[in-house]
Amino acid sequence: MRRVLLFLFVLIGLSATAKADTIDFYWVFYNDTVWAKLNGVMNNTELHLNGTGIKADDSITIKYTTDTPCPGCHHTLAVKDENGNKIEELDKNGSWVPFTFSIRKFSHSYKPPSSYSFYYDGRLLFKLLIE
Repeated sequence: MRRVLLFLFVLIGLSATAKADTIDFYWVFYNDTVWAKLNGVMNNTELHLNGTGIKADDSITIKYTTDTPCPGCHHTLAVKDENGNKIEELDKNGSWVPFTFSIRKFSHSYKPPSSYSFYYDGRLLFKLLIE
């Protein structure tokens, strides 16, 4: 009986300190078209864009969530240039809410090739290479 109780206490203790294993996934849209469907398992993801084809109203939208959504949680999505300078930052509450950036807003001063990094709550999601 003592072994069973000891086993249960150890099991409860381990489960209380264990971290939940969630799957992050996000979709990247170029204008209104799905450009990429990515997940948190993918590392060093790079998306490429031809700089000569960028129009004034082109945009990139990121929708991000996990398998355990949090409707009331606060999230930040930031774009940094290749020197680490923050170009833009958006804050929203909830899961699967769209973060939309005008490509012209941060690509008007680029000299091809240029690289922009997209961060969600401080974690790198992907890099955009404009060539």
